[in-house]
Amino acid sequence: MQNILGKPKFVQCKRQLPNLKSYLIKSEFRESTLLPKVSRCQDTRCGLCGYIIERNYFTTKSNKTFYVKYNKDCSV
Repeated sequence: MQNILGKPKFVQCKRQLPNLKSYLIKSEFRESTLLPKVSRCQDTRCGLCGYIIERNYFTTKSNKTFYVKYNKDCSV
């Protein structure tokens, strides 16, 4: 393999340190100011609507809270 590839060349790189731009600009784009939440689909034939709790967070048994990032319903 050394005859085929020759000596390996290493590329030295460094991670860019945070700058003013990275602090001021968010990479996530939100279309509305309403909080995203999980909701029911309102379909009369849906078997899941009765089990869905409509809110914007979930809490586990170990008391960890997770917030919903996108609007979801049971049709998805």
